[in-house]
Amino acid sequence: MERAQINDVPIPQSFRDRFFGDPCTRFQLVLGSLLDWHLKHGDDRSAIAALRFLEQELIGGLEPDFAENFERTWASAARDAGALLERRRLKNPSASEEQLRIDMTAAFEKLKSIKKLQAEAEKIGEAQFIATEYTRAAESFGSRELLGEARRVHTSAAAALAFIEQREQLGGIEAFLAGRTRPQYLSDRMDPRLREISLAVTEAFVTKESQAILAADNLTRRLYRPDGRSYPYPDLLTFILEAYERDDEACIANELNSAAGYKDRCNENGFEGYAYGFWYQRSRLELLAEKVGLSIGWLDGPVSMGRTTRKTIDLFIRRAWHQGMRYGESAAPSEAVRLLVLAAQLDADGIPKTCKEEDQQVYDTLHKLSWAYFLASSSEENNLVREVAQARIGLQTIIEECGAVISQPAFQRDYLVARAILDLDPEPRSSLQK
Repeated sequence: MERAQINDVPIPQSFRDRFFGDPCTRFQLVLGSLLDWHLKHGDDRSAIAALRFLEQELIGGLEPDFAENFERTWASAARDAGALLERRRLKNPSASEEQLRIDMTAAFEKLKSIKKLQAEAEKIGEAQFIATEYTRAAESFGSRELLGEARRVHTSAAAALAFIEQREQLGGIEAFLAGRTRPQYLSDRMDPRLREISLAVTEAFVTKESQAILAADNLTRRLYRPDGRSYPYPDLLTFILEAYERDDEACIANELNSAAGYKDRCNENGFEGYAYGFWYQRSRLELLAEKVGLSIGWLDGPVSMGRTTRKTIDLFIRRAWHQGMRYGESAAPSEAVRLLVLAAQLDADGIPKTCKEEDQQVYDTLHKLSWAYFLASSSEENNLVREVAQARIGLQTIIEECGAVISQPAFQRDYLVARAILDLDPEPRSSLQK
């Protein structure tokens, strides 16, 4: 019933009951499951209605002037905090600045202006989650409107976050405020640079326009080596080649490093999440450019990497392996699955209209999707197996048109499983063995 009414009732009652339930029930709710449901059963209109509901409930809707209002709220809080600090200093003139700030913490938290600032700051983290969901929906449905919503939310939140970081550099009471208002976690969702890359690559996928692809290429190139240094390697290249290669270390500082403090950067400043996100998005972009016949070249000429997809897949699997995938204790990386699907779709485009019976290109493409099946089956993302299944069904059409024969039972099984996953009628076995 809820599926049938998804366009009229985009927020199902089952979700509302948990969302507005007691704290324990709400804690167990995965907010991203709402969009997952729309990706499976809805369309772009139902998805945008659902995400606007989440945006309104989580952050009250992010207005275009959010960043400007945040700065004004900050100024008021800074004045009150400064006045409180001066009063503490008068009472205890021999105390250090650090001790004064420690002593004033309890009184600081009671200030109305501080409470207001902290409430506004909490919206920044939630806004990045909302931007992530808008972006996912935009690419899935190919919607420019959803992409615009993602940019709207991200732009305001990123400006406020940049303001906090800028004020922190001033030290004193400004740094004190920054420490108490900055979002308490860092991830790919919180890095403004990676969000810009993600939005640019998503726009390229949504529009398929050369201008958008080249813009994303320029952005990734600029952020790949922001300081212009090239010898011996930039950080991101070191990371993709070295991370989790020999052991469970994300960052290995050695003679291949060109940047001082590389290992510290990995451990303390969220570089690991950024690096993984960067290579995932760059690999997707290279596959898209190749698919539409646009040459964007590789990032690093002196160290010719060719297409980065295979190295990026290997990077994600190396990490998952060390984090417990080899023992069945952690899920396979969804990024590796999606890159395999994209790579297989690109290869499928190159399959000739007339194939040999045992065509190697067909088998290479089938192998990629079979590998994707294997990984997706242990993923925690509900829609991932369906994405592989849809790609496998699409490939089967190409195979049958070109006249190739699939003799390996594993590849036959993948096709039959795909039909079952997508609730299609069973396919006669004979169609697989022409």
